[in-house]
Amino acid sequence: CALPILRQSLAGNTATPPATLLGLVQEADEQSVLQAIASNPATPPEALRALVGHRSYGVFRGLAKHPASPPEVLQQLVRERDDWTRLVVLDNPATSLETVLELAANPRLMVREGVAKSNRLPVETLRKLARDRSFRVRMAVASNPALPPEELRMLADDGYGLVRMAVAGNPLTPVEVLPPLVNDSYERVRLKLAANAAAPAEVLGRLARDPAIGVRRNLAQNPSAGVEGF
Repeated sequence: CALPILRQSLAGNTATPPATLLGLVQEADEQSVLQAIASNPATPPEALRALVGHRSYGVFRGLAKHPASPPEVLQQLVRERDDWTRLVVLDNPATSLETVLELAANPRLMVREGVAKSNRLPVETLRKLARDRSFRVRMAVASNPALPPEELRMLADDGYGLVRMAVAGNPLTPVEVLPPLVNDSYERVRLKLAANAAAPAEVLGRLARDPAIGVRRNLAQNPSAGVEGF
């Protein structure tokens, strides 16, 4: 029987044959060995499937990130694990659209907030998130470049300043939505607007007279602002 330190070295070595890695999953019980296998990019899908039964946070995180994790493994992690693991699964290119949509409907606020920033969402899902009951989710989706213009127009009138702030900073917000935000009572909206390089000259020119020095500072650093207002 190999020593634990040898097993761990084999487990993390990308040159270790797939059959050896699978054998280690079946034989080893050291968490350090199992975590190394879960993180090894050479680990085959069948070994990753076998790791799901090991109750270790490090193993789950490795599986959630692994590019070869089978779709059913990633889906199981989404349904059984914690919010942090779910968000790691969301960022995995191997995650199926079905699992991404399941995450978008998750009752946990932290999960929906993370999903709202994803570039993998269908338009209808983005629209649903733009109407989420939590302002944090609406704020996240308002910064998503894939959000349709009509949803950005709607969110520009949101009752929460942080949502309007995200709209003001989104470079793809329709230009006709931006002028009213120049006079927004929430300073952080104007701060974001002043830093938006896609804002039209007329909007940036009006911000040059903003009473808040932070707004004028952001404007001075905006490459689209020019120097006329300073």
